[in-house]
Amino acid sequence: MKGIQAMAFTFKTVHPGIKLNLTLMILLEVCLLISLAVNRNPVTVYFTVGVILIVFAYIAVMIKRGFFTKLSITLEQTYIISSSHVKYEAAQIECIYIRHKKIGCKVWGKRWVPVDLFFCFDKEQEEEGLSQLKKWAEQNDIKIKSGFFRTLM
Repeated sequence: MKGIQAMAFTFKTVHPGIKLNLTLMILLEVCLLISLAVNRNPVTVYFTVGVILIVFAYIAVMIKRGFFTKLSITLEQTYIISSSHVKYEAAQIECIYIRHKKIGCKVWGKRWVPVDLFFCFDKEQEEEGLSQLKKWAEQNDIKIKSGFFRTLM
């Protein structure tokens, strides 16, 4: 590692695309409820109720994560602390994806970016956050890519 100086930066983050995601899930829920009211086939009714419950649970999780959790990311000298207070050593991070202001830190050996390492910086701290993240990645020899990445939410 290249001459690392002691640093600790905490930035407010937001969940990327939460408003669009919630809007689409609510529309899906409304469509499913209309389908449930119209359909009389028992197999379809049970399937629709199951999907309604899954979508409702997803909406509840997104509301809790997006509006009732103070999301932040802390960049320490050789590790990152996520919003869920999980400590990821720099050696655990394979690469950092940056795509349209959305950031994902991919962990070695995983196919998907963990939900707590998928974020956007708050608008007030966006420039400084991106700058410090790039410096942190450079100091810890982590590649920054601008490609597509996957996460669960």
